Amino acid sequence: MDTEILIRRYSTLRNELALAYREQPWRSSRIDEIAAELSEMERSLSPAQIRLPLADRQPRGMPPN
Repeated sequence: MDTEILIRRYSTLRNELALAYREQPWRSSRIDEIAAELSEMERSLSPAQIRLPLADRQPRGMPPN
């Protein structure tokens, strides 16, 4: 799969996870599903030593360095 597509998908998943956490009440099954897909995506990106955009590497809600 193309690196650019992987990075876009990773960003989309991060956004979906943030939105899922904002929902009240939480749909834990959806959060678990997104988290599992994110984990799989991170494992796919890691061996290639792909540098994710800084915004996607920062924990949500944390100020930039």
